[in-house]
Amino acid sequence: MDKKNTAFLSGALFALVVLFFTGCTVKPENVASPSVKIDFAIQDNKEVYTVHFSGGIRNENNSVAFLNMKGTIRLIDPETKKAVDSFPFEVPVILPFDTGILDLQVVRTDAEIGPLLDLLKINREQLVSEGSSSGNFIEENDLVLTDLGYEKKNIITLLQEKK
Repeated sequence: MDKKNTAFLSGALFALVVLFFTGCTVKPENVASPSVKIDFAIQDNKEVYTVHFSGGIRNENNSVAFLNMKGTIRLIDPETKKAVDSFPFEVPVILPFDTGILDLQVVRTDAEIGPLLDLLKINREQLVSEGSSSGNFIEENDLVLTDLGYEKKNIITLLQEKK
């Protein structure tokens, strides 16, 4: 085999390897270590509840980075299987074998917060008097990632672009 054919085959093999690794991407399916904390305040003579959601989205791929990930985390009542609350999120980049950290806040009214308080078994009167709940860990099975969108990029290509 001459050098021209060898170079072509080497390039084709490299392209196939890159295609194989980016084609077999493991998509994130759950949120790691999810927890919720709720703060109570009165603003403009109205009761306001700030829900703090924290957790992480793992990238379990060895060669693919996720870029511009967007989606919604839905908290599901395990008994009724209905969504109790949702948390939109964005993560700019999650490198291979890394975890994108989520630290989200949403504001809920008195009428909106009821189902979440019921699910987490938080006493509304106690929350109002103390001003804040303790952190409540959530079972990973009680969360669903929806509307998930992201770009995939081979880590080698991404690093070469950063030079």
